[in-house]
Amino acid sequence: MDQLEVSFRWYLNGQVIEGQTTNTLPAGIAVFGDTLEVAMVVSDSANIVVSPTLSLELQDSPAQLALEGLDGTIAAGQTVSFTPVISDPDKPNDTLVTQLI
Repeated sequence: MDQLEVSFRWYLNGQVIEGQTTNTLPAGIAVFGDTLEVAMVVSDSANIVVSPTLSLELQDSPAQLALEGLDGTIAAGQTVSFTPVISDPDKPNDTLVTQLI
């Protein structure tokens, strides 16, 4: 009797994600709007069984705000100048740089 080996098969938008066989999918592979599915693969030396897939729904990540050029110490009455940068973790290549008016 051989021991059972358990691995996972991940699907992103209907395509197998090659090289991802653990129970944890690294961050950044799938984002809001993607279809993500996973199946468990159980095998011994003679047989392989693949479970039905389980669909996962990714929630929309909230926007993140960063303030560039802001000094650490601000005194009352002092004029402050900085640049707010808004980014969406679901779209890492899209950032919105706002201007101080």
